[in-house]
Amino acid sequence: MNAWLKIALLASMVFLSTTGAYPDAFDITTDYSAEMNGMAGAGMAHCDGGMAIAVNPAGMAGIRKFNFSMTLTNMVVSLEAPANGPGTSVSSTSYAPIGGAGAAYRVHDNIILGVFLFAPSGGGSSINNVDFGYPLQGYTNVYRRKFSGRLAFIEFGPAMAVDLPYGIKIGVVYRINFVENWANLWALSPGFLSGKMEAHYTKVHLSGYGFDGIRVGIQFNPVKQLHIGVAYRNPVRIHTSGKTRIDSAYSVKTEKIERYAERYSAGITYEFVPGIFLASLDYEFCGYSRYKYNTVKTMGLITSSTPTKRRDAHWARLGFQVMAHPRVPVRFGVGATSGSTNKKYHTVTSTGAPGYPFFLGLGSGYRFDETWELNLSVNFLYNTGRVPMKYFYYGAMPGYYSSLGYFTSIELICNL
Repeated sequence: MNAWLKIALLASMVFLSTTGAYPDAFDITTDYSAEMNGMAGAGMAHCDGGMAIAVNPAGMAGIRKFNFSMTLTNMVVSLEAPANGPGTSVSSTSYAPIGGAGAAYRVHDNIILGVFLFAPSGGGSSINNVDFGYPLQGYTNVYRRKFSGRLAFIEFGPAMAVDLPYGIKIGVVYRINFVENWANLWALSPGFLSGKMEAHYTKVHLSGYGFDGIRVGIQFNPVKQLHIGVAYRNPVRIHTSGKTRIDSAYSVKTEKIERYAERYSAGITYEFVPGIFLASLDYEFCGYSRYKYNTVKTMGLITSSTPTKRRDAHWARLGFQVMAHPRVPVRFGVGATSGSTNKKYHTVTSTGAPGYPFFLGLGSGYRFDETWELNLSVNFLYNTGRVPMKYFYYGAMPGYYSSLGYFTSIELICNL
């Protein structure tokens, strides 16, 4: 086999071993408004203002004249997972500062224009003293290895909402995505000359854009106390490319398509005491299963695919808001999902565990006047589960998984 063809094949094999590093990094489940985070992410039926663009763009139509909203979130998640099968659990901690901002302006009695920016950047983890990704191969590595990775992701785009008769609002946002990621690891693969299993130090750096994102939404108020909302987010492909460097000696071009799921969302909010006490119930379907493979192309010579075995997920969220004082809201809620989106393919670098994760939200704030408002929230996430040995034949890492995390959010709103 040609030497460069061998290098291309090695780069493809190594890179595919890292594709699980951020399986759900683009799909953080409570990520935008501190107000909604305080209710465990519930509230898409009544959310409004600039931050609503990311959840239900129809909510822009709820502003008076102009609204600017900005939320900053710090997320810390710790994961314990088997690296090479049962009894080989290691722990890692990832930190991700998440930022979102949106602005909306009423240009006509019935038309509102807006713009939105969402930037979950800086996520990553470092895992020490483990041979990543090669379970039960009977190979004892004399080196102590480590895996590390980082991710930068930005989503932005223009939005428009329209007020219609009978309490109906519709909205749409066009979403442009940029992603950049890095991964460093030692990987076991056949040697160029010997053909025997050897360890190679590999660095991967990819970046790219996605231009096929869109989210549409509707809010409906049949009566003053009742709010109904639905939204749809289409699946998105982000074409990334860059370099894979092997043993500091070979650098080859690599291409990959990053994907994240389509989502169908619905919610209902009822104000039991108008302006004082409300409850929101949201449901969301995440369609991951349409993506069957991860595909990597190296040097235009080798195209490799690996099955993902991802499954669809169902989210439910229930949140409450009580006005403890005319200027001080108190929010709380709980959310849960049907399970991991990637049950058969979790590895030590995955962002979740194959159980039934749930999270709690608690929040408050202060309304200074009709113009300025400050919201705060804290969320706790918990997830535990086990991958049976039978999934080893699918390429999974059998053993027990657990994850625990929290994130805090602060939001500033200007409403003119």
